[in-house]
Amino acid sequence: MYQTRSRQIARLTKLGSTYVAKRTAVEEKWQDVRKGAVLHATVLAFLVRHGKPKIGEPLSDACQRVSESKVWKAFRDQFFTSPPPAYRYARVRRGKPFDPYSRGSVLVIGEPLRP
Repeated sequence: MYQTRSRQIARLTKLGSTYVAKRTAVEEKWQDVRKGAVLHATVLAFLVRHGKPKIGEPLSDACQRVSESKVWKAFRDQFFTSPPPAYRYARVRRGKPFDPYSRGSVLVIGEPLRP
């Protein structure tokens, strides 16, 4: 009786561990998706607030206005001083324009901008 119960527990533990591993992987993936969405929304809010996009104009015009704004220059100088703190900040250096056109740029700009 005891050996049968031990085998059942071992089998269920093995089955349960694969389920838990899959479940954890799915949860981590959704956390990454959520973080990316929040950072995209953060950068978009910054663009809307400081770029003042107009209906019918290209979004690049609003990005240009953000690049020329004092707020962007102060933010860039505060968080992306030379030398860059890490390789991932290489795209956003002093003198570089506001360009949220790639996922990498959004992550780099959005993370310190979020608070």
